[in-house]
Amino acid sequence: MCKTIDKPKSRQDVGCTELLCSVCAKQLDQEQAEDPHRDEDGDIVCDECWSEDYEYLCHLCQNLVEIEDNQKHIFVTPALAADQKMQTGIYRVVNLPWFSSNYFSMWILQDAVSLVCDLPAELVDELSGGYLCEDCVHKHNVK
Repeated sequence: MCKTIDKPKSRQDVGCTELLCSVCAKQLDQEQAEDPHRDEDGDIVCDECWSEDYEYLCHLCQNLVEIEDNQKHIFVTPALAADQKMQTGIYRVVNLPWFSSNYFSMWILQDAVSLVCDLPAELVDELSGGYLCEDCVHKHNVK
């Protein structure tokens, strides 16, 4: 039986090691164990927890994007714009946090975002609000 460790010293250790996710405590499968994700403390994180905590789905291209690298643009639909008293469009997050919430609602901190461009008309019906990756912002930047 292999011993359980959470930080293998070498690739050879991975073959006979039961790696556990530091978030959910599930055992990593062999493919995940070969090159596991690690959080900012160096602790091992399984693919499922990594996706939940460290990635987001771009609402346009549907690609998973690392939060640290690209969670910089949000879009505001007409319904959200009316509710927030903002202009519809694509915004760059310039300060964190960019929103605040309580148990019942969420609001955008308008000093924390900057308008990049209008929301293209062909996207209004497709989008319900959320994040956009850098590539999609550049592709749709109409300014």
